[in-house]
Amino acid sequence: METLLPGGSPTLKLLNDLGQRGITVGVLKNWISSMNERTPSLQTILNLLNLPYITSQSESTVHVLRPGWSLSLYCDGVGRPAPSFQWFHNDTAIQEATHRELTRRSVSAEHQGVYFCKLYNTAGEILSQSTRVIIDKSAGDVLTTSRTPRGGGTPSDSERVANKVALLIGNKDYRFQQELGKLFHPINDVCDFTGRLLNMGFKVVSLVNLTLKEMREALVEFCKLLVEDTYAVFYFAGHGFQRGGRSYLMPIDATDSYQTSENMASAEVLSAMQDTKAKLKLVLLDCCRTEPDHEAPNSPLLGGDLQDIKEPNVVVAFGCCPHSCVFEWDQEKNGFFAKHLLRTITDEHRNKSVEEVLLDVSRGIHQENLEDPVTRQRQVVNRITTLVKPMCLWSPVDNSSLNPSAVAATARWQSAHEIPNESVTVFQDDRVKVELNFNAEVSNVLIVNARALGDDDLDLTLTFDMLDVVSGCSVERGDMFGKKCGPSEATLKVKDLQRLTEPLVFELKFMYTLNGERQQKSVSYTMEEKPLYAKLVTYW
Repeated sequence: METLLPGGSPTLKLLNDLGQRGITVGVLKNWISSMNERTPSLQTILNLLNLPYITSQSESTVHVLRPGWSLSLYCDGVGRPAPSFQWFHNDTAIQEATHRELTRRSVSAEHQGVYFCKLYNTAGEILSQSTRVIIDKSAGDVLTTSRTPRGGGTPSDSERVANKVALLIGNKDYRFQQELGKLFHPINDVCDFTGRLLNMGFKVVSLVNLTLKEMREALVEFCKLLVEDTYAVFYFAGHGFQRGGRSYLMPIDATDSYQTSENMASAEVLSAMQDTKAKLKLVLLDCCRTEPDHEAPNSPLLGGDLQDIKEPNVVVAFGCCPHSCVFEWDQEKNGFFAKHLLRTITDEHRNKSVEEVLLDVSRGIHQENLEDPVTRQRQVVNRITTLVKPMCLWSPVDNSSLNPSAVAATARWQSAHEIPNESVTVFQDDRVKVELNFNAEVSNVLIVNARALGDDDLDLTLTFDMLDVVSGCSVERGDMFGKKCGPSEATLKVKDLQRLTEPLVFELKFMYTLNGERQQKSVSYTMEEKPLYAKLVTYW
């Protein structure tokens, strides 16, 4: 990737940051107005910043479903501490519906009504947009009230989608970053794309900062899910290059020598996916395709990657053409390819085919007029397709045809994305309570929020007391990745869960004042279950 020059005023940057935190103009106006009446307390200010806010959710719309079809709604958010989730149906809390995703595998008349999700923590709560679900025996497709379905009627066997799965990889923190160049947005791109795909009913494995060995392991696990009548999406964001007309995806342990043996060829991804029975194979490669040795462009426009496509219904979209770059700008939230992809895959465009979606992305990139200042080469999306009919990423899932092995594989995937949704109390006496909350940044990164609760006069402080590497995983404290916490709170990011060698042990220290003297206690909590992606690829 190439980085464009920064710009923008500090005021614009501040407003963008507030907007990303979900603080609306109304909330900000009311808070500023209150300052004219009184001096806000520190806790009031902190509560404004700690409130949960929604990062992605199912669009506010109407879903029309046929009895027996599946319903999938999604809502995710952040806050301090990490928010809890509660789904509602017709204003009544749904028992055990306390996760980000709400799924009903076979809907009936009783599932009709209005759904929304409440996100809440100690600072407050927020409600997602509402989704109305209509159960109609004559429904032909999932649609909004303002659109008509393509064709109508019950999907035939040739049109049935039994499952929708995706593997997203974002490589940002390269070991040879100084030589290869710093990247800004691959992790943001993966996180945001994950939310959109979950909203569309996909099962998603989202991973960041993988070595070559880990990328290959992830591809193998992914392909196990690609059974008959499955829609499959593979996305990569990070460094890349081209050699001999073939494109390569760079793992974080690749050197700046650009040896093909150190990198994953796009052909490897295409070959693995084409060896499955997936109905649709969509490959999105958001990385550069420059020739590192500055060889003269001697391959055709579409490059040698075309040789590797031998099956129908394969779609490959490169973020750029051969011998050119994809761009990102540090003032944006996403790289430009991801930015336009995210703009296009919304409920507003749910009736668009894959080809129509990629055409919109291509048009958006073209209108950005992104140009390499040295070579004058513009970023142009390069699409390759063998589709034999229109296919839509929003197609409803009918998993009644899944065989037992496919059901087991799907259940294994689901189990690898579960973490404790409720607070875990790790210490409690008559004065102090210490609890942990868990959240997933992506499938291989766990966020741990700790807080100590007690009377104000205890003057509680809390810290994680851990090394930088724990059980094979690297650890970052909140201050290392821009997470600001109050004295009685602490945040930890556990990365590289695919390298977990033993149960995670969280060590904390808290201090409090008792009878005028400071007291200190140590707390330890062992997570016996393997969290998230570690369940799939670690063996101990």
